[in-house]
Amino acid sequence: MRAILILVAFVLVTPVQAADPAALRARAALALAFASPGPKPPTYAEAYKTASDSGKPLVVFVGQPAKPLAGCVCVAVEAFPQADRPAVVVGVPAGAGFRRVDLPGKPGAAAIRAAVVPPAGVTILPATK
Repeated sequence: MRAILILVAFVLVTPVQAADPAALRARAALALAFASPGPKPPTYAEAYKTASDSGKPLVVFVGQPAKPLAGCVCVAVEAFPQADRPAVVVGVPAGAGFRRVDLPGKPGAAAIRAAVVPPAGVTILPATK
């Protein structure tokens, strides 16, 4: 597909523009930019494994794009069990799994961070492997 786009970019160049190497480079760069798919976002299963292995909180953005949050593994999904859209489901490492905290709507980073920190007086044991 990339080769076809580059070929089309060169074919569509008029003879006046063909003499200008800068125009050819610009068209080739533009064709490559549109041909590159970019990095593939992680799946829920990949994010869950990463969070479980690293002991980091798992932040699942339901029906909305994922936003990065320092110290957390973030992933976007279209639907999630027992969660309305849009929502954020936070999995805080607890024992051998995760403690689930549901945040409705589109909460900001401060609200998500508050869900990651355990409530006062509650001790969360580190995840075991």
